[in-house]
Amino acid sequence: MLQIIFFNQREVSLLKLLIMKTIAYLVVGLGLIAFSCKDEKKTDPVTLETPKEMNLKAALEIHPISHATLVLEYGDLVLYIDPTGGAAAFEAYKKPDYVFITDIHGDHMNIETLDALNLKESIIIAPQAVFDKLPETLQSNALVMNNGDIKDFEAFKVEAIPMYNLRQEALKFHEKGRGNGYVLTLEEERIYIYWRYRRHTEKCAA
Repeated sequence: MLQIIFFNQREVSLLKLLIMKTIAYLVVGLGLIAFSCKDEKKTDPVTLETPKEMNLKAALEIHPISHATLVLEYGDLVLYIDPTGGAAAFEAYKKPDYVFITDIHGDHMNIETLDALNLKESIIIAPQAVFDKLPETLQSNALVMNNGDIKDFEAFKVEAIPMYNLRQEALKFHEKGRGNGYVLTLEEERIYIYWRYRRHTEKCAA
């Protein structure tokens, strides 16, 4: 049933006031909602494109080549240790990011192999005695680490530890303070590199 309601002047004034207050509340409420939405957008996490990084989430692979020579692969990271045998010995492997040399003898430091591998984009890590015997073309991208030095690279950490012979008659071949053993820390992996043929490497703390 249709009903018609009549208001007097005072009731009309009160009704207008009520309507105006209601509209004001609605405007304020909508403003708060809009402001809240803007704040939420500001606090949303932003995904940025980052430069390509090495993938280190992989199992460590160890590839013996010969005698003191080996290749370590850990995800995208490739390390050569005492590379000898010419470029042909490394044809199956990617170019190294880092090359570690332990001592000056030809079964550890082989200049012909180093030249053949084209290491312009690699970093060579070696003790001072090795660095001094490298040609200038290799010294330009070589880093000296002596016994006790610790370096923290982007992808791993390395500690150089003393490696030397113990027998008096063999000291001239591997004297203390010249050659390096290396301890590499790759994520949760810890790799101890040294050559123990009638010689001694001082162990570091685990």
